Amino acid sequence: MKLSSYPERSKRLLSALCLAVFLSVLFSGMSSSSSALASDFSFLKGLFVKEVKGYGIYTEESEPRFEKGSKVTVYLEADGFYNKKNGDEYEINLSLDLLLKDDKGNVGIKQKNVVISSLTVKSPWRDFYFTVNIDLAELPQGKYTLGFVATDHGTGKQASRDMDIGILSNFCRRRQAFYRRPASSLSLLFSTLPTADKGSSSTKDTFLGTLK
Repeated sequence: MKLSSYPERSKRLLSALCLAVFLSVLFSGMSSSSSALASDFSFLKGLFVKEVKGYGIYTEESEPRFEKGSKVTVYLEADGFYNKKNGDEYEINLSLDLLLKDDKGNVGIKQKNVVISSLTVKSPWRDFYFTVNIDLAELPQGKYTLGFVATDHGTGKQASRDMDIGILSNFCRRRQAFYRRPASSLSLLFSTLPTADKGSSSTKDTFLGTLK
């Protein structure tokens, strides 16, 4: 996966937000060629789950709040993607981007193409899901939003899904209380994240210092 065109920045970002992405798909044998192009490309579901065994087969988390250092799994169902007819086969081209936003909506990390799927199949696919495993070990406690944007490269259409998530300290979790890092600290964290068009040595140092 590629975070940016700056290798050193990518390494440092990965220390703060480690991402392991797995693409899973399930074919529905009842599909027909008439369904090659559905009306709307969208996410049917976006859930935090404990485990996934297949399309529509999962165990959902009880709440979107996790202890600091936890690993979380996101399950996303996509619908209405294009099956492009090519002779006797069909082509599917999808990609998935991830955004991490603070509680004010500021984008701190934007990671493009965490999944790139180019498939050639004999019959149209109908049921398709992404499973994204995320390690947020270095993320400070607070409220965040994970934003997922899928692109259907067969049509240029996009589908988006925002999912709120809370990171708790171990102490807060034991007391079932939600303690947020001060808003000023969160703003500093996100305003100093190095990106492709904004980043310097001082920026990277500030980012790492904020996480300590």
